[in-house]
Amino acid sequence: MSVEFPKENEYLQYFQHYISLVNGDPMECLANNLKHHIDWVRQYPQDKLDSAYAPGKWTVKDVLQHIIDTERIMSYRALCIARGESQLLPSYDENEYAKVVDTSIKSLHSIMLEYQTQRESTLALFKTFTPKELTTIGKTDSAPFSPRAILYINVGHEIHHFNVLRERY
Repeated sequence: MSVEFPKENEYLQYFQHYISLVNGDPMECLANNLKHHIDWVRQYPQDKLDSAYAPGKWTVKDVLQHIIDTERIMSYRALCIARGESQLLPSYDENEYAKVVDTSIKSLHSIMLEYQTQRESTLALFKTFTPKELTTIGKTDSAPFSPRAILYINVGHEIHHFNVLRERY
């Protein structure tokens, strides 16, 4: 299943950066990034997983949890939109989520298992969407979205954060 690039009316311009990072079919990217990123994390020095690159910044484990949380929330939004939800979908403040979760008590194994499980769930969900469902427009409190735009955002968001991990950590 190949998913076409979303049109500009399918997402808030804020997300253009993430969408622009997707090079190729987003479903293939999600599948390929799963193995690639798990391998990267496993090779990362384990004693630095709870370290941030600067004061006030997230740790490596915080970034991983953020990727998981965002993918889960965005995939839920895609499901709601594809199924015709007419209610306004709530916003998501990633900083508030990060304040609550204590990744220092989570093992890397549990985080990576959650990451893998979420990714497999995301792939399974998006495989069920018809072309019409992928282009259905729904609305959050901040902007219109289509499921296909959300798919691209999920991919680009992950790429963005792994680029940051590689460059700064």
